[in-house]
Amino acid sequence: MAYDVIFRKRVIEYKNAGHAFKEVDEAFGVDSKRYYSWKRAIQAAFSPLPPAPG
Repeated sequence: MAYDVIFRKRVIEYKNAGHAFKEVDEAFGVDSKRYYSWKRAIQAAFSPLPPAPG
């Protein structure tokens, strides 16, 4: 099942608000492995580009 970006951000914000992974799983059906995968992907997508060489 594919999850949209808004849902992924909502899950990450919920966890960042201090909820345990058990609560995240109960509220959204998302385990810690999927959570960290989404968090890495979002961080990579929104991280600044490295400076251009030269």
